Amino acid sequence: MGPRTIALTVVLLTVIGAEAVGSGHLQVLADLDREVSGLLDAYLEAVPECPVRSDTPIRVWVLDLAWLRAGAAIDSLLGMDAEEFLPDSQLNVWRDFTSSTESIFRIYSDIQSLYHTTSLPDSLTCIEMEDRLITADSTWRHAQMTLLDILSEEGNQ
Repeated sequence: MGPRTIALTVVLLTVIGAEAVGSGHLQVLADLDREVSGLLDAYLEAVPECPVRSDTPIRVWVLDLAWLRAGAAIDSLLGMDAEEFLPDSQLNVWRDFTSSTESIFRIYSDIQSLYHTTSLPDSLTCIEMEDRLITADSTWRHAQMTLLDILSEEGNQ
């Protein structure tokens, strides 16, 4: 468990409380943090240079494993009812967070599909897809921090 996951766990324990922890919300959010934040890392490990050359060793299995793990965490997230722990006035923050989570996963899925083809993608496509992933990762992290700020405020009231 990394420092980010530990910090997320502490905030969620404080904010959501024992009832939500018992229902699994804390674990869902901690798992999601670990798996979605790992998508960019997995991509960088699987595709060591961009644009790829004919001799670039693409580790498709790394892309696939990260996709499977993140997909399972996202499925659990989408099964959560934010109304159980957020006031109606803050549900838009939850929607932004889930939307950005789905977006980074969709872009990662596109990259995974791209590298499963028999021919290497052209340089422009490689660079464009990597840029989209980095942008989506940044958007997701911003939405996550906004959600954590809201959860912290709710816990301090």
